[in-house]
Amino acid sequence: MVSRVSGSTGRCAACGNDLRAKARFCDVCGSPVAAGRAAGIGSWPIRRAFLSGDRVALIDGERRITYAEFDRRTDQFARALRGFGVRQGDQVAALLFASWSQLWIDNCCVRF
Repeated sequence: MVSRVSGSTGRCAACGNDLRAKARFCDVCGSPVAAGRAAGIGSWPIRRAFLSGDRVALIDGERRITYAEFDRRTDQFARALRGFGVRQGDQVAALLFASWSQLWIDNCCVRF
C-alpha cells in the first residue's frame, strides 16, 4: 500500500470561513465537520471522535477501538511521521495484513 501525503486548506463546509493550514476545527463555528480536511477521508476520525468518541469504531478480533482512540492514535502516528521527515507530497509505503492498521495508516497520511 502506498499513500500520498496530502494536505489541504479551504473553506469551512458549515460556515464558509477560510481555514488555516492543518486546522482540526473551524476557528469561527468550532465545527469538526468543517475541519481543514472536511471533504476527505482525513476528517473521518476527527468528526467521529467529536460526535461519538466513546462508541466503538472498529472491531479487530477481540479488540475494540473507539473513535476517540482511533483519532488519538492517528494524530500520534502522523506526528511521528513528521518527526521522521515525511512531508506533504512524500510517499509512504507499508506492508500490512488486512486489519484496522491499514485504515489507520491511510488516515495518518492524509492528515498532512
